[in-house]
Amino acid sequence: MNGPDMTQSVEVENPTEYGKVLVVDDDPAVCHVTGQMLELHGFQVLYAENGEQALALFDEYDDQVSILVADIVMPKMSEVVMNSAYRMFPDSSA
Repeated sequence: MNGPDMTQSVEVENPTEYGKVLVVDDDPAVCHVTGQMLELHGFQVLYAENGEQALALFDEYDDQVSILVADIVMPKMSEVVMNSAYRMFPDSSA
């Protein structure tokens, strides 16, 4: 295989330097890769595999989540759930 070793670890000085990101996807591989990239850039990552889990994490971490990365076409990710998430981030653009 050509290219860099994808299993190598990269040291980050302060892994929570930029805040918390909530990654919502029903594909574990997508969550893993997305989360790793965000962690390498200084974010703390929270994971949810559906909209219900995402809302539970929003409730638990209140106003600490600064970024939402979500697959909106997946089980239990209804329009109601996404509308709730948008209300939590009123300054975000659609």
